[in-house]
Amino acid sequence: MNLKYYLDFVTTTFFHLYVWMLRALQTLKITSFNGVLIFCSCLFFLISCGQRNSLGNNLIDLNDHLVVTSLRMGVIDIETTNYVVNANGKGRIEYDLPHEILEKNIFSPDKKWKLIDLIKADHTDELYLEKLVDSNNRIQITSSESSIYDYSLSPDGLSVVYSTGRNVYIVDIGCFWTNGNCNFRSVNIGNGLQPLWAPNSRNLVYTQLGESSTRTSIIVYDIKTGKKNLITNPQSFAFCYQAQWSPDGLQMAYVCSQKVYDYNKSEGEIFVTALEKSTNLNITKGEGGYYPKWAPDGSKIAFLSTRDGLGKSIDSDLLSNALFLYDLKSDRFLRLTNLNDENIKSFAWLSEIK
Repeated sequence: MNLKYYLDFVTTTFFHLYVWMLRALQTLKITSFNGVLIFCSCLFFLISCGQRNSLGNNLIDLNDHLVVTSLRMGVIDIETTNYVVNANGKGRIEYDLPHEILEKNIFSPDKKWKLIDLIKADHTDELYLEKLVDSNNRIQITSSESSIYDYSLSPDGLSVVYSTGRNVYIVDIGCFWTNGNCNFRSVNIGNGLQPLWAPNSRNLVYTQLGESSTRTSIIVYDIKTGKKNLITNPQSFAFCYQAQWSPDGLQMAYVCSQKVYDYNKSEGEIFVTALEKSTNLNITKGEGGYYPKWAPDGSKIAFLSTRDGLGKSIDSDLLSNALFLYDLKSDRFLRLTNLNDENIKSFAWLSEIK
């Protein structure tokens, strides 16, 4: 909880409620004792409402909380719930969160345009730049005639990367910001999926597919020189995937395993590599994990795992799992979600949500 914002909220609420209550007491001629009871009850109610809806008012520290989308078996069918957990391990915090809070929103640096994926009648995808104030103003930037996955805009807003599930492509859109007109062209940089921009916008990482997808490796690609740097050793693990840059771009977290059934949710060992030193650290130490995400300050990594006796079937396609946190400095783990019958579908640090 951000104490400054919380105290400001409480002080303002208390002052306005105090003035209003004095006037009400004078008008209704209520006794002092009953008036105090009514006053305290109203104050408690308003503060509770303020805390419950405080995401929009920045009453909590966005860098120290995560929002979780959870799936649990309801009375009739699978039910979806969004809630917030504190990275200090104090458990679940109830907030009124829209179900679409973790939807993918990719904005241009000036926040005037949005990168969107539209599915055509033939079930193929294309990427567009859409003006926020006019959703009918769309500029098509791809001609892939295939499905599109893992698309994103570089932090400097000059390039777009995406995967077709088999190949990774880069589109230069800098000319659009310069003169409003572009001959958009997708450049194939290699076989792969799960591309992700580095904070410096010069490099990107992706999962390189081997022949017949029997092996995968983590590759860092330099868009200026075209140089590819192999991060993982294909002789050690058959599959490496889900690479994530640290906020400063100097380290990388990724998952490696000997078998995989889904590159988005297969469990393996999570490694952290210091890129300049070429050192590898296995942070899960045989316990398993997947879907790593760095904390905004780079000191911790949140991830999903079926450890602690989890991994039991909730539904034919769902296994129970939990959200964990690894502290790189103390080398300690913390379990952040405490239910044994839920599947964490996705999560994000609150500061990531746009």
